[in-house]
Amino acid sequence: YGDEIGMGDNIYLGDRNGVRTPMQWTPDRNAGFSRADPQRLYLPPVMDPVYGYESVNVEAQLRSPSSLLHWTRRLIATRRKYKAFGRGTLAFLEPGNRKVLAFLREYEDEAMLCVANLSRVPQAVELDISRFAGRVPVELVGQEPFPPVGKLPYLITLPGHGFMAFRLATDAKPPGWHEERLATRRLPVLVLAPGWQETLDRGSPDIDFTQVFMHVSSARLRDEILLPYLKGRRWFAAKNEPIEDLRVASIAPWKGESGNTWRIAFVDAKLASGETQRYFIPTALDWETRDHDPLEKYAPFVIAKVRHRDRVGIFYAAFANPQFARDLALAMGSGAKAPLGAGRMSFSATGRFAAFAGALDEPSRTPSLEQSNTAVFFGSKLFLKGYRHLRVGVNPELELGRFLTETSPFANIAPVLGAVEYLEPGAAEPTTLAILQQFVENQGDLWTLTCQHLSHPLHLPAADSAAAAPEATAESAVAGFHLGRMGLLGKRIAEMHRALCVTTGDARFDPEPVTQDDLAKWKEGIERELDATLATVESILPRLAEAARAEVEPVMSARERIRERIRSASAKLDGLVKTRYHGDLHLGQVLVAQDDFIIVDFEGEPGRCIAERRAKSSVLRDVAGMLRSFSYAAHAAMLRREPGADASGAGAEPLAQWERDASRHFLAGYITAAQGLASMPHDQASFTALVDLFLLEKALYELRYEIANRPDWVGIPARGLVGLAR
Repeated sequence: YGDEIGMGDNIYLGDRNGVRTPMQWTPDRNAGFSRADPQRLYLPPVMDPVYGYESVNVEAQLRSPSSLLHWTRRLIATRRKYKAFGRGTLAFLEPGNRKVLAFLREYEDEAMLCVANLSRVPQAVELDISRFAGRVPVELVGQEPFPPVGKLPYLITLPGHGFMAFRLATDAKPPGWHEERLATRRLPVLVLAPGWQETLDRGSPDIDFTQVFMHVSSARLRDEILLPYLKGRRWFAAKNEPIEDLRVASIAPWKGESGNTWRIAFVDAKLASGETQRYFIPTALDWETRDHDPLEKYAPFVIAKVRHRDRVGIFYAAFANPQFARDLALAMGSGAKAPLGAGRMSFSATGRFAAFAGALDEPSRTPSLEQSNTAVFFGSKLFLKGYRHLRVGVNPELELGRFLTETSPFANIAPVLGAVEYLEPGAAEPTTLAILQQFVENQGDLWTLTCQHLSHPLHLPAADSAAAAPEATAESAVAGFHLGRMGLLGKRIAEMHRALCVTTGDARFDPEPVTQDDLAKWKEGIERELDATLATVESILPRLAEAARAEVEPVMSARERIRERIRSASAKLDGLVKTRYHGDLHLGQVLVAQDDFIIVDFEGEPGRCIAERRAKSSVLRDVAGMLRSFSYAAHAAMLRREPGADASGAGAEPLAQWERDASRHFLAGYITAAQGLASMPHDQASFTALVDLFLLEKALYELRYEIANRPDWVGIPARGLVGLAR
């Protein structure tokens, strides 16, 4: 009847002839329904100016991805994917807002929530779906995850006559922006001993906590307070490893310019492997009053409840208090130095600090959503990053940031304004605790934006070959996304490498010639990584899911071909230099700022030690990292559409083509902008050989990472390695 294109009826024809008019296929004569003369048709086509065949027809709607026809096809394809809609139970919910219809469809392990607004105006509804607490609602058409279901009523808002359908998933993660604002564990209660403050303020490295807390042994402090708190933090790198011991290495007071006293703790985690990891944990104490509930204010950051005589309060992470970050930043501006236990805290600022000092008075915000570091924002002007997992030595992000801010300026970074460092007794170099940067207004990171755009066209069902216009296909929708801008991305990265190739007299940054010995060491290191990676794969292979095992086994078979590719890599090194480089470059490290890109996060690969991250090498390691990121984006778009999606299934070829085109545009932009750059090989063969070598290195690193963190993603680096082996 044409309902799927919204063609309407000719109500003036009488009887039921209004729904017997010709189907509107095209804007041509008789709507493409017949080649006969119009007067010979049994019934006339609809010629209404709004719903007539010249404006509403299949051909036009196939050309528009947002048309009613494509919407209907997506809806039918989505419904067919889930058995619960046809075979499951149906249970209507009874929300307080009766203008909203809500029901559940369940079949075996599938649970679907459908919500429809029957009103012409926007409505909100609270649904009692607490029996699904912990599940993540995933919107069915766009596959967008929503915040997880909790014990409280679930709030949903809908536009007029709007509807949404969700899969209540057990295998999906909450959206990255979701912040958990409630206490996630039962908090222990510590009773403060008489004289606790004097004991803490002495700042002794071997503090006796029985003089701080009553009835607390070191074992209880470790097992009931420190370990549960740290295992709930995203920045605690040892959460999945056996821990032999956990101890407070030192805790000492530091008084900020606000007059507040903050207690800076360093906690050592000794792992079963023999490695010891150190963590930076600044703390603060807040007391409850009649008008002030600190637990409500700092819930996600609380370490423990405390009691002293008739007072009750909390120990919490000091970064949650805006004044702590402000005190750090103010001390940077004054270049202060402060004793901290047996060591010393040193504050410094770059020449740009003074221009932004006024922004410290703006309201600050600490997201409760933690990453590998802790972030504090001062309005939309400044960004303070606190490092939690510490390594001895200057953090590459601070070192490179200072260099690209002051010594060899590069415009497309977030400039460094200041830093906090800690020097332990006997240490040759300080440890970086925090840096202050200029906040750059942006539209998000390039990884997120790319994955979102590549995922959406995949929800278009394959167009009928006889009727579909080329513009309607998923191939054309994917192919054009961001390709021109990938050339600009290559140009910006080349400009960054040019800024890092300047000779300034600073031995840490001055370019050095690449020798055959350097190339041999790079190849030996990558070969060691090959053996280590495949040993890890071998040990975990029996425990992998069948689909993941099928992806990884070809890598084992290609071991010798990969080794041969590594050993046979050769390049002309005359005039080639090695310099500092980003070290962990991928789409997630690039912010989209208006029509340009900002490169951020110069820490380097988190799995490598500080010395490796600070070492000079070939800048083509950055190029290889970005090329691997294009591959990740293409594969992640498939997984975003449907967990466990077949890499060779429908929609895979246009994404593979996008990856090839994106890589080509990126390399063209990079090579053009890097002409004459001493850190880039001058002949194409050497350039290709080195990029391929570092692609193997990056894919091996990725495979180890995915095995440890996301086994369902092992297919992405595995397929990359097999492809490179060929």
